[in-house]
Amino acid sequence: MNKAIPALALLFILLLAVNASAKVIKETSFNGSGYQDFLIEEKDSFLCQEIIFPQDLQYNSSEYYHFLSVHAQFLPIDIGRAQVQVIFGEDINKFFSTKDFKNGWVRILLPREKLQEKNSVTICGKASDSIAQVKILNDSKTGTYLSPELILEKTPETFFPLTGEEIKIKVELTNKGSEQAFVSLRHKKEIVEYDQIEVIRGKTFFDGLIEAGETIALDYSIKTVKTTELQLPAAIASYTNVFGEQETILSDYPVIYILSNEQSIRPVILVDNALAKTGEKVEATLAVKNNSITSFQNLVTKLELPEGLSLQGEKQFVIDSLSPGETKYFKFAVLSNQPGKFDLGCVSTYLQKEITQQQCPTSSLTIESTQPNYPIIIGVGLLLAGIAIYALMYFKG
Repeated sequence: MNKAIPALALLFILLLAVNASAKVIKETSFNGSGYQDFLIEEKDSFLCQEIIFPQDLQYNSSEYYHFLSVHAQFLPIDIGRAQVQVIFGEDINKFFSTKDFKNGWVRILLPREKLQEKNSVTICGKASDSIAQVKILNDSKTGTYLSPELILEKTPETFFPLTGEEIKIKVELTNKGSEQAFVSLRHKKEIVEYDQIEVIRGKTFFDGLIEAGETIALDYSIKTVKTTELQLPAAIASYTNVFGEQETILSDYPVIYILSNEQSIRPVILVDNALAKTGEKVEATLAVKNNSITSFQNLVTKLELPEGLSLQGEKQFVIDSLSPGETKYFKFAVLSNQPGKFDLGCVSTYLQKEITQQQCPTSSLTIESTQPNYPIIIGVGLLLAGIAIYALMYFKG
């Protein structure tokens, strides 16, 4: 019998154990700090407990990640409207339902720049009709770890392809963290299907390790099928976090404008932020592309803005020359002192046998008020006053 095989297997197991332990720098359980299990049985009100935990500030550089791990039990079943709330200063105020817990655990990344030698976190719970008890277990913990941090981006080669045109798509997965991870990367979810595009060549998946500081790229080409405005499906990546749990992240959903071959010039307005506050300046870009095989001279594009929207910058843009396939970009900004929904438009005028005009597709901007909602404030005030009166009568009795 070859005794080297068991020895190698043992060595492999030891290496795995060393690697796993290397991810954990320091952990402190609630039990180790003197806290007991915390039981919530009142479905109509939140019950809270403050947890004080230490932090070793020598581990506050960018390579270290600090997690709060909350371990909860939901009884007699875990299907219902029970919630757990976690509050950490002004930076974290999150509600978690039962579906957010994986095997009873939920992980919250704490901002390293806000941690001090002594810290406080508040954990609240609320039971429901079907979930009569919510128990926060005292093996919950805070800890410092080496961890992967994955960023997923999806970018088309052009946002203005022609019908039937082949365009390249790049998907990039970057590990900005301090620990490697095994990842499964796909250019889209398997269940998502689109009849407006088809993948014709390239790499659309990756399975393997991504090291700290490494970027994995998928490069593939799609062919457009029909004229439309199309939101591309998000790329998806799954990986195992430092706690041995499966995490899934999605890229953004890029929007491309598939143009008709007859549309020689195509202007589009791209708004940086489609939701803003009154008085807030919103940056936007006018993009004008030449879809034809000939050059155009003296092309004029004029913005069309609704009443109530103020413009900062030029309203009319002149392009001396625009080559085949070329896109010119122009920056401007808008703002409004009144709330509402505003539609931004434009029109390009150029000579193609005769004077031709091409309208932009409409780009929408929603402006929200910054004024306080006084009816809600008054309602909350009356509610708090009622609670105070009820409490006074209750304890007096």
